Amino acid sequence: MRIKKINVSIVKDKHINNPSNYVFIARSLINEEDFNKEHLIVMYLNSKNIVKSAEVVHIGDINSCIVSPSNVFKSAITNDCNSIIILHNHPSGDLEPSAEDIKVYDILKKGGELLKIKVLDSIIFNKKGESYSLLLKIFLI
Repeated sequence: MRIKKINVSIVKDKHINNPSNYVFIARSLINEEDFNKEHLIVMYLNSKNIVKSAEVVHIGDINSCIVSPSNVFKSAITNDCNSIIILHNHPSGDLEPSAEDIKVYDILKKGGELLKIKVLDSIIFNKKGESYSLLLKIFLI
């Protein structure tokens, strides 16, 4: 498994509250030829919701991606992050969340509550940059 991390210097010291900005950063972590696989990406934020870093936590196959809460929260704990945003792509382009997507989001929210690390949102996105927020339960453009 290739883990790709970035230092998000392009957004350093900026409060980002628009999901399309998160999707832009997440899409930059996926190589064009790898967009046919699901990627689980986590963004790590400080107490002012400023993105400190982002990383691909796992690369799956065409329709699934293993989500390990310990992998999701590991960098958040070691880097003293206050909150995270979870993103993953759907290679099919369909943004509708699956039952598994919703279940994993709920598990991660509960894990975050125990660790005192807020899970601000879980966003599904496609190659075109369209997205769906599981927190807001709406399609975003």
